Amino acid sequence: MSSPQQLEIRHAVPGDAAAIATVHVEGYDSAHRGILDPASLAVRNFELRRRVWSERLADPPARSFVLVAVEGGEVVGFVSGRTAHPDEDGGLGEGRVENIYVLSRCRPRSRVAAPLMEASLDAMAELGYTIGFGFVAEGNDRSRNFLRGLGWHHDGYVIEVEGLRQYRIRHDLPSSARSPSGEGPREPSA
Repeated sequence: MSSPQQLEIRHAVPGDAAAIATVHVEGYDSAHRGILDPASLAVRNFELRRRVWSERLADPPARSFVLVAVEGGEVVGFVSGRTAHPDEDGGLGEGRVENIYVLSRCRPRSRVAAPLMEASLDAMAELGYTIGFGFVAEGNDRSRNFLRGLGWHHDGYVIEVEGLRQYRIRHDLPSSARSPSGEGPREPSA
């Protein structure tokens, strides 16, 4: 039995857009099959995701991040985040993990997803956030249990998106990347 190759977590670059789109389509389908209707899954196709990720990586929004997990030179997972919208965090302007997906052939998926989620906490802290939020769809017990094991917890807030109940999860962020006053990222040391 061969062992997995070394996993590298790095910031995504524009050339990663197609690989991220592939992971996104497969991961979204796997996570939501049986939860969302097939028509909703079908619209989230490769061409749409490739276009969206090409645009996002070419001109990233302020206070956002996209990290990829690379194994053997191939993108096998990604996580992305941004400032939460007011209806997502009550207007606090905190960080929000919006996507985390891993190719299904990476077994167990947690060996890729866990380092990506840990890196997302650091990325949000470096962007000056103090709390990280995310949402887990009702019925996605696998993700909810995985995130609970990493210290994320449901805080009681629920929204409905496209007819699907989503439970907000949160995680306090490490303070090491923020300035001592908590006002944002520290300047890198020389």
